[in-house]
Amino acid sequence: MFLHDMKKKRKEIADQKRCKALYDYQADNEDELSLTKGDILEITNTNIGEDGWWEGRIMEKNGKPGIFPQNFVKVLSQDAEPSGNEEPSLECLKCVALRDFCGKNPEELFINEGDIIQVTRKFDDGWWHGKVNGQHGMFPSTFVRPIQSEEKTLKPSDADLHYGKALIENFPRTEDELGFQAGAIIFITSKTLVKGWFEGKLGSKKGIFPTSCVELLTEEAAQVLLNPPPMTTPGNDSSLVTQSYEPLMDDELKLSKGNLVFITNPCVQKGWMEGVSGDKKGLFPSMCVDASVM
Repeated sequence: MFLHDMKKKRKEIADQKRCKALYDYQADNEDELSLTKGDILEITNTNIGEDGWWEGRIMEKNGKPGIFPQNFVKVLSQDAEPSGNEEPSLECLKCVALRDFCGKNPEELFINEGDIIQVTRKFDDGWWHGKVNGQHGMFPSTFVRPIQSEEKTLKPSDADLHYGKALIENFPRTEDELGFQAGAIIFITSKTLVKGWFEGKLGSKKGIFPTSCVELLTEEAAQVLLNPPPMTTPGNDSSLVTQSYEPLMDDELKLSKGNLVFITNPCVQKGWMEGVSGDKKGLFPSMCVDASVM
C-alpha cells in the first residue's frame, strides 16, 4: 500500500491552527499556495482528500486559502512564538531522476531521466511522494539520487572550468555512471545535479562520475591535451605510445606504453585517432601517443 494513513495527527492539529514554513515553495497550480521560508500560516483544512497536503492561508498577507505540502511546514502551538530555529523534517527536498519511471496507476508519477523532483514525503517501503512538472505522485526511491539541501554552489572560478582530467580509472557500477581510464579528458556537462558527482561526456558516452576522480581544467589546457601538435606528414605514420589505453568500446584499440602504433587516420573525431597495432585496428585517444616521435 503506497499511501499511508495521516489521520493520527489531525486531532492535535485541529487544536493548533498555526504553522511556520520551513522552506520556500513555488506553486505550480492555481489552487496551491506559494510559501517563503518563515511565513506563518493559518491552517484551514487538514483533510482535503490528498495525502501529504493541507489547506491554509498566509496570515500576514491575509489572502485566499491554498494547498501546500505538509512536510514544508511545522505546526506551532497557540502560545508559541516562532524562533526561526526549526530544523527541516526531511533530509533532502529534491532529488534527480537517474532513469525513466512510468507510473502504473493514478497514484504514481511519470518521471524522465534528469528530472528534478521536489520530495514532499518519504515512506519506509522504498517509495517517496513528490512533485515534478506540475504533477504529484509516488515513485521508487531507487530511481533517484538525493540532492542534499546543504549542497553548496561552486566557486565562480570552478564554475568556469568545463573539462576534467581523470586522475584515476573509474569503473561504472550502474548504467548511469561514466567509465574512463586515468588520463582521459572529460567534458563536464553539469556540476550541480548531485552533491559529490559531476555529469560528463567522453566520446559518445555520457554519465555521472565522482568529482574526486578528476582534476578540473581550463578549456585551453584541455584543448592542448585533446589536440596535440599536428604531425609533419598526415596518414601512414608511426607514433610512440606514451600512455597505455584499455578499450572501453569494441571499435577501440588497446595501446601499451612504449610501443609504436601505425596511424591510419589522425583525426577521426575531436581528440581521437585511428591506427593499427599488431593485427588490430581501432580508435584511441590522441593524447596517448606522441606524434613527433617517428
